[in-house]
Amino acid sequence: MAERGRCSYILGMVNDVMAQRAQDAVSRRSLFKIVAGAGLALASSGMGAAAVTSDAADAGAFGVYLQIAPDGLVHILTPNAEMGQGTYDGLAKILADELDADWDSVRVELSGFDAGMVNPKLRSQTTGNSEAVRGYYLILRRAGATARQMLVQAASMRWGVPMAKCRTAAGFVISEGAEGERTLSYAELAADAAKLPVPEVVQLKKISEFTLLGKDLPRKETPDKVRGRATYGLDMVLPDMLVAAMAMPDAAYGTFRALGMAEALAVPGVQAVVPVLGGQAVVAGDWWTAQKAAALISFESEGEKPVSQGALDAAILAVLDDASAPAGVFQPSGAAKLALADSRAAADAGLAAAAKRLTIEADVPYLAHGTLEPMNCTAQLANGTLTIWAPCQSPQSSAKLASELSGLPLDKVVFNRTFMGGGFGRRWNNDYVRQVVEAVQGLPAAVAGRPVKLIWDRVQDGRHDFYRPASRMRIEAGLDAEGKISAWKARAAGQSLLQAWRAGAKPDASDGTLLKELSYAVPALHLESSPVSLPVPIGYWRSVSHMPNAFFQEIAMEALAGMAGADPLAFRMAHLEDERSRAVLETLAEMMGWSKRGTAGKGVGHGLSLANGYGSYCAAGARVRLEGKILTVEKLWAVMDCGLALEPENVRRQVEGALLFGLGPALDGRVLFEDGVASVMGIGDIGATSPAGAPEIEVRLIGGDAEVGGAGEVGVPGVAPAICNAIVAAGGPMIRSLPISAAGLTVTV
Repeated sequence: MAERGRCSYILGMVNDVMAQRAQDAVSRRSLFKIVAGAGLALASSGMGAAAVTSDAADAGAFGVYLQIAPDGLVHILTPNAEMGQGTYDGLAKILADELDADWDSVRVELSGFDAGMVNPKLRSQTTGNSEAVRGYYLILRRAGATARQMLVQAASMRWGVPMAKCRTAAGFVISEGAEGERTLSYAELAADAAKLPVPEVVQLKKISEFTLLGKDLPRKETPDKVRGRATYGLDMVLPDMLVAAMAMPDAAYGTFRALGMAEALAVPGVQAVVPVLGGQAVVAGDWWTAQKAAALISFESEGEKPVSQGALDAAILAVLDDASAPAGVFQPSGAAKLALADSRAAADAGLAAAAKRLTIEADVPYLAHGTLEPMNCTAQLANGTLTIWAPCQSPQSSAKLASELSGLPLDKVVFNRTFMGGGFGRRWNNDYVRQVVEAVQGLPAAVAGRPVKLIWDRVQDGRHDFYRPASRMRIEAGLDAEGKISAWKARAAGQSLLQAWRAGAKPDASDGTLLKELSYAVPALHLESSPVSLPVPIGYWRSVSHMPNAFFQEIAMEALAGMAGADPLAFRMAHLEDERSRAVLETLAEMMGWSKRGTAGKGVGHGLSLANGYGSYCAAGARVRLEGKILTVEKLWAVMDCGLALEPENVRRQVEGALLFGLGPALDGRVLFEDGVASVMGIGDIGATSPAGAPEIEVRLIGGDAEVGGAGEVGVPGVAPAICNAIVAAGGPMIRSLPISAAGLTVTV
């Protein structure tokens, strides 16, 4: 076979397989969709008297999450996005454990949007804020336990024995009788069980009774991922599919007029040029043709010239210095609520009485997400239905947006979710979903109804991100005669994500996107923040405001320890009342072999930090070597207390990944703007750490059976301050601005 012919043949096979896989996925999910309303009580809480429809019950469907098929396979829909963090298996395992399912028989599916799958902590079906396990833990346990109880009831009725005489194990209901042990498989019982009234009260397992949770099992999606069989957004292939490339201005913000559409439309193979949010979608039979045509489109500014980095920094500093700027006071949990003026006055009084005072000012830059898979989305508008396939963190808001744009009712929007090559908060935004919906709506009659896959290129992905906001903080703190902190006053300024997402929101105590609670006990504490109005598009970035706040907090604690002449670890411990915070620091010190100031030799220093959040506690440590201006990060440590670790090895991997995710930006990551154009051209521009350059990492989990906390984000914030504090211990300068390379150090790992 000729080379060209062989490639065409292989591509044809791939197209057929991918199209069938997409159709199979929709068909399987259609069964769950039948019971989305009828089985809502079962799916959401395991309570109430709702029953599934008769057709769905015959197929063994138990609400929106679970179907036990006649062939014995247990199909579980996972409500959250899988972007590498492990929720694909992790959430399904929660239900499967309470169900007493045979894990080898479980098949996991990615859900689309379903109102019955709302995360109660986020009040939407959204993946973020480390809320996957925390939000769905009890819901999925109750769903599994409810189905298990209904299966037991069906078996007891068939055998004519009390339910108390039945037990479950590995996909079977078992009863001991005079004639010996009897068993019925879940597959044999499912249709009858699904028709029973949903019990109002179910008994959840004790932690000691878990058979799957708390154990490390191979992840189900890994074989497909490593063999290239997993379907990411970029893998979508549908019959008769068109592909769209984007033409967008270089600037991240501003108003522009597009030029050259006629030239792009004249390129052979181009089917349409459609104006969409942020630019023009060029639709063709393949992406290479579409991209070539998109390059012919240019943009001319129609508004005020976008500002550059110096002006952005000056605006943040001006608000920080303006005491009259609107501000909100952050209310520490458990403390008496104070008005802004009263809280500020109390801190000022404490500072006035202090034996020693410290003033420190620090800042962090804009950061890009740098997902491995660029933004993409596939959509088809045909026969009165809008079908979407997307690697997406927020199917609920995406589906509702698609409904609004198309004018179709929500039940005519079919939203399918694929695996995604990284999210980190970037795919919380729906700009790329909106673009493809607008593109399919704007197709000419000759190609209307055909599916369109829209793909950004890497440069567009960097230049049109929703960036982690830059921010600046000024901390004033005082020490009493005994060397303990007597007062702490902090003021932060930067763009507010709260205001970005809620137009017109006023700065108040709820704006945790600028400030987080101090980890340490201080008698007179005042935390305030002022939002800065700037045109840079901002969005959620892994660990959100925990990263800048941990940096500000922990370098200040290091400076105060030095002022007090105290060991940095002992100084922190003296200001900690929370036992779980103390435990992660104590464990970290033992792992690091901590000694006073952490210095292991000339030019070598150890540093540590504490960064709690998302219901978890995490201490990070670093060892660095400083030789002149050459900085080498030799090792990172972390101790995580996320309570009950449902998948211990996956949690460790999450923390390791979080450390590396935080390492790159700490050392050399920032986004600068020149006339509104971001400095990011690709993955190499975001400061990401390559596997070959990663330092040695050691992670330990503690926490036992405490309430489940988040695992994916809390490992990020402590990296930067731990390294900065280690630099001080090695005889280097105190770093007050990130990235560290901006201080004139040449960074290696």
